[in-house]
Amino acid sequence: MRPRGGERKVGRDGKGRFVEYENAHIYFHPATGAHAIPHGGLFEAYAERKWETGELGFPVRDFTKLADGAVMAFQGGVLYRKDGKDHHVVKGVIGQRWALEGYEKGPLGWPTSDEISNGTGGKRQAFEHGVLEWDPSGAVKKIGDAAKDLTLVNAAGIPLAVEAVDLIAA
Repeated sequence: MRPRGGERKVGRDGKGRFVEYENAHIYFHPATGAHAIPHGGLFEAYAERKWETGELGFPVRDFTKLADGAVMAFQGGVLYRKDGKDHHVVKGVIGQRWALEGYEKGPLGWPTSDEISNGTGGKRQAFEHGVLEWDPSGAVKKIGDAAKDLTLVNAAGIPLAVEAVDLIAA
């Protein structure tokens, strides 16, 4: 594997470096070490997020190929890409809660969105089988269609969403 050019300085502090190769870019920063970001999904997702100057910053671990996707940790979050799907970043309290659930193998499955504002000062992120929502008072776990559709009710007429929500302290 030969480089496609020389080492280039990058990053806000000018201490970072990268070298482009045919199948990956290798990024280095003294605070995080050297890590290859493979082409074919993860690097392109990283580029869309403005590389090291964007929200993700420099990589902090090598990428991992999963059974049906790939993952790579950065200073500002963890980038997930399920095969054939869009990439999404998981971070903060929502990321911590998702980790406790078992990541993509847990009941929530893969992320299907990035964090967005929930309209009340907190954040919300969608997953294949539910939603995690955070606000300064704690995280709320919502699983399944009942948590998404308030028209689904039990025999007493109470929305099933009430039963599908677990409150978790932040």
